[in-house]
Amino acid sequence: MKTLLRKALKASTVLALAVGALTAGTAAPAMADDASTASCTQYFGWSGTQVQIDQCPGNGARTWTWIWTDSSNTAAVLYLKINGQETSIGTNSNLSASASWGVRVDEIKVCNYFTVGSFPPMPGYSCTAWKDV
Repeated sequence: MKTLLRKALKASTVLALAVGALTAGTAAPAMADDASTASCTQYFGWSGTQVQIDQCPGNGARTWTWIWTDSSNTAAVLYLKINGQETSIGTNSNLSASASWGVRVDEIKVCNYFTVGSFPPMPGYSCTAWKDV
C-alpha cells in the first residue's frame, strides 16, 4: 500500500512540475514579445496630425514611418534625422503617407501647414521641437 501511495505522490508531483514548467514556458515569451514590440513602435499626435514610427517593422526595412493630418491643416511634414542627415515625408489634408528606411531614425519633428485669414489668405506653419525616437 505504501509503495502505491508513494508512486501516486511522485506522479502528482511530476505532473505539477510539468504543468508549472509548461505555464512558465508559454507565458514568458509572450511577455517578452509584448515588451519588445512596445519599445519598437511609437505614436505621436500633435495639432491634428498623427505620426507612427516603427523601428522594427518586420518588412525587411529598418524603420517604417507614417503620417496623417486632418482637415484643420492643409498639409503636414514629418522631418527625420537619420545619421545626422535630414529627410522628410509629407501629406495633404485628410490623407496619409508612409515610407520605409534602411536605417534607424534618430529624431523627428512634425510641421503643420495651414492658411491664416481669408482675404488674402496667408500661409502659416508651426512645428514641434525635435524629439528623440
